[in-house]
Amino acid sequence: MAAMQLLGVNVTSGDTGRLPGVAGVDYVYPTRWDIDYISSKGLNVIRLPVFWERLQHVPFGALDEAEMAHIDDLVSYATSKGISVVFDLHNFGFGYGYPVGGPITTDSTLADFWGRIAKRYVSNSGIIFGLMNEPQAQPASDWIRSVNSAIQAIRSAGATQEILVPGAYGDSALSWSSTDNATVVGTGVNDPLHNFAFEVHMYFDTNSWGTEPGAISATIGSERLAAVTAWAEANNAQLFLGEFGVGTDQTSLAALDNALSYMEQHAHVWQGGTYWVAGPQLPHPFYSVEPPNPAAHMLAENGSFTFMVNDSSALGQRNILTLDISEDEYQGDAVFSVSVDGVQMGGILTAHASHSSLQSETFSFVGDWGIGQHAVTVNFLNDLYGGASTVDRNLFINYASYDSVPVTGYDQPQIDILQEHREEEHREEVPFPTVSAASYTDIRPGDDTLLLEISEDAWLGSAQYTIAVDGQQIGGKMTATASHGTGQSDVLLINGDWSAGVHKVSIDFLNDNYGGTPAADRNLYLNGATYNGTGIPGSRLTLFSSGSQEFTFMEL
Repeated sequence: MAAMQLLGVNVTSGDTGRLPGVAGVDYVYPTRWDIDYISSKGLNVIRLPVFWERLQHVPFGALDEAEMAHIDDLVSYATSKGISVVFDLHNFGFGYGYPVGGPITTDSTLADFWGRIAKRYVSNSGIIFGLMNEPQAQPASDWIRSVNSAIQAIRSAGATQEILVPGAYGDSALSWSSTDNATVVGTGVNDPLHNFAFEVHMYFDTNSWGTEPGAISATIGSERLAAVTAWAEANNAQLFLGEFGVGTDQTSLAALDNALSYMEQHAHVWQGGTYWVAGPQLPHPFYSVEPPNPAAHMLAENGSFTFMVNDSSALGQRNILTLDISEDEYQGDAVFSVSVDGVQMGGILTAHASHSSLQSETFSFVGDWGIGQHAVTVNFLNDLYGGASTVDRNLFINYASYDSVPVTGYDQPQIDILQEHREEEHREEVPFPTVSAASYTDIRPGDDTLLLEISEDAWLGSAQYTIAVDGQQIGGKMTATASHGTGQSDVLLINGDWSAGVHKVSIDFLNDNYGGTPAADRNLYLNGATYNGTGIPGSRLTLFSSGSQEFTFMEL
């Protein structure tokens, strides 16, 4: 089965609450914990819905830098982890209370906004421009004019990234080919780079708009996607399913699996899609794939909060516990201590990041706690209350991670299906993925090709390593040069003629060096591997200490 390029989730952000509203009160942006969770499931795209008027308060005005700072951080963090970001203007075809393309909110108004966004992200290849969520205020003949104005502004800003073009009338996949979306929008896009896809939405309930949790049958997904798929195949068009979602009953889960399988069977036209919905604020909780966050807690008075982490690492491997902390400051900062299994880690710690300003501060703790469950306790030591919420010192644990994996509760069943399909796609992905390569090394002749992506945390020198296949060292001692923190990789090609069967690849980290803090720590990373162009499951390895780790591939 062929692979879709992108599969992920919508993550609610600046698309809820009153306007303009107050961040953290009327609406909540997702955190790095949300991104880490999505990444841990192997998903590689998020759709980030935002309200136009929250980012640009008046037509043709400057962007709100405070709001954009939240989005910039999310975009930068997500794309650094290999997750593409659909910047989704979630306005349903309106702007400033009026239909886009009319006499008040004109085509030029929309074009001005997109020109500013394109200029801001012109150098980030992980951005995808989602022109508008579900336009429903104008006919297709007016909407295509607005679309082309926005595309012209994006390209004039120098941005070359993909653009997602929605249809009119609410942009349903079910009605695409039965309305003039197919004949007007589908044939009228004017992109000089021809780097666009048509975004459509589809739900599997009775009215197809996602207002009910249940799917009407297990095969409704493929049935409702069939017509737009046939249109795309006949017109050599690309499609992206920007929203789809189901409840947790068995028929709905079967419908989700059916829809994704159908899209994979037609991956020559379906680029992928983003499930609705995850994130801290959920407009449709029955579709939610947001996991519980057992580490999240507010300590409003002196006392402790305990949550559990699970260690499945190899014996003797150094572990890193990371806490994201913020505070309400009042007549001084909040102070606290952290213990693991009753043993205090370091001394008394002080919070500085303002919770009300959506700031956070990361505290990292290094140890070798051993395989199994461990209790993490945060103890708030200096509560102070002045009689009102504005004069109250509080401590917040926002989220936690253990060995770079977010600490979560149970997974929703929908995310398991998405993950299964993403893993199937990853095994089909094309060879030689685009990476920011610090070096490119080709060693050993042969007809088969094993590709490794290597990076490091350098400290007082670079990480050195050797590679062996089936116990035979390939080449000599190698030195990593690509910075893991900036998302680069050294690309190492190993050619050979391997016989049919399973083969073991070992990477041996030779020169670990640790200075007592995460900033003073030399580490080695295998960011992924392919064999003859096929992604190898289990080939992402992190080596925090000297020694070897392994993965396997199969020659058929």
